[in-house]
Amino acid sequence: MAWPFLPYSPAPDVVLVDVGAADDLPPRWREIGEHLSVIGFEPDTRSVAAPGTRLIPAAVGDPGPATLHLTRKPQVSSLLAPNRDVVDRYADAARFDVVERSPIDVQRVDSLINERVDAIKVDTQGTELAILATFGALLATVWAIEVEVEMVEIYQGQPLFGEVDLFLRDEGFLLVDLRPYRWRRADVPFLAPAAGGEITFADALYLRDPATFDPVAPDDVVRGAGLAWVLGAPALAHHVITTHAGVLGADAEPMLAAITARHGARRPIDRLRRRAAKQLVQMATTLSR
Repeated sequence: MAWPFLPYSPAPDVVLVDVGAADDLPPRWREIGEHLSVIGFEPDTRSVAAPGTRLIPAAVGDPGPATLHLTRKPQVSSLLAPNRDVVDRYADAARFDVVERSPIDVQRVDSLINERVDAIKVDTQGTELAILATFGALLATVWAIEVEVEMVEIYQGQPLFGEVDLFLRDEGFLLVDLRPYRWRRADVPFLAPAAGGEITFADALYLRDPATFDPVAPDDVVRGAGLAWVLGAPALAHHVITTHAGVLGADAEPMLAAITARHGARRPIDRLRRRAAKQLVQMATTLSR
């Protein structure tokens, strides 16, 4: 069976490593459907991973002994202590209250899995950079990375967005999307949560520059193009295919045609035709009443 967005069959499977698997996956990852295989890392037993996840109940990052700071809201637990000087400025700071501290052994990602990885999602409340670094050679096959990045020091000693961005660019990834989240100050409780709040963190999406990838089989290219398309970057999907058209052979043209048909620029005459057709439908509907 082909993916729903690329005319290539049989479609290759995609292996996603979800670090901080405390919730269901965002809907866009689910668009890959039955071809998506998820490996999850989550040390907090209070959390529930997405259905179908192959869960590894371990903490990953800089290897060695550490402390897991379990907070009132499980989704904001971290290996780093909350920075009260920062979080207390904002509404709902009580979610960061540490209710338990648990000693834990931290391991490298590449010491726990040794299979091909195509995509990574990391949301671990401040330790994302350390985790990405411990993928080691596994990063060589990765096409897409979704990572939470902080703009302020929510956790003590955490790297901020600039450091994560520099690391991923050095590894050959391009920033293609940034979805910011705003927090309002605690001293203005009469305003809605998103009423002009400060950007404190964001979900950043990185896709590999196809010039830095060396595919050995057509499936390698299809994974890259398919992930770029489903994650909202059809122009980069097109670039992946044209860059590695020699690997795809005859399959390249129909995939490029599918992207152009779905996302290609419309000529002015096409817009006029669509508008006229819409007006005719509206007139016919009115006359039939």
